[in-house]
Amino acid sequence: MTGDRIDRFMDGIELTAAGFLAAVTALTFVSVILRYFFSTAIPDSYDLSSLFLGILIFWGIAVASYRGDHITVDLLWA
Repeated sequence: MTGDRIDRFMDGIELTAAGFLAAVTALTFVSVILRYFFSTAIPDSYDLSSLFLGILIFWGIAVASYRGDHITVDLLWA
């Protein structure tokens, strides 16, 4: 029962992280379009995207550590 709650909580964290990733993508796209066509920028867009990327990295590490889904590389492959 408790494991099911934690799994649902982790799924919610992954969905939230996906939302942050979509926000970073949209913010970068809109910022580039505004700079290229209108010679203006979104105030603090670089700081916001850096903050969102930091959240994504740390949440990704936390979820991967909890689930044991680390990316591994075989240095000696038989």
